[in-house]
Amino acid sequence: MSDYVGKYSTAESRWAGVGPYYAMFPVEFADHVVKQYTSLGDTILDPFAGRGTAIFSAAIKGRNGIGVELNPVGWVYSQAKLHAAAKGDVIERLRDIGRLGNRRQSNPRLPVFFFMVLLAGHSAIPANCSQTLELAT
Repeated sequence: MSDYVGKYSTAESRWAGVGPYYAMFPVEFADHVVKQYTSLGDTILDPFAGRGTAIFSAAIKGRNGIGVELNPVGWVYSQAKLHAAAKGDVIERLRDIGRLGNRRQSNPRLPVFFFMVLLAGHSAIPANCSQTLELAT
């Protein structure tokens, strides 16, 4: 447990390893290269930015980063790391989700498919799967 506390003790360390992605390199490598071969205010170019590890490392070390990535998944990871939502916005959104989760429909209409588990011993799927069942609450 203590390994996780140190590893995730800062916002930078939590974002550094977010999300699996193919052909990624460790953030420690990017940190070392950025620190060793650049100075404050320098600009780095990563032509295969992936999930933005090098650019993120540059940003948290006071450098400018330019990244090129064709894969939309990598672009999303980079954007999430480099343009994180403000803490207050995240807290408010979580509260909104909580309020929405506590609401209850008085008479939800769900496809028959969701009730197949309830039909114990019945293995046939209805011919018209678009039917809905009314639920009393």
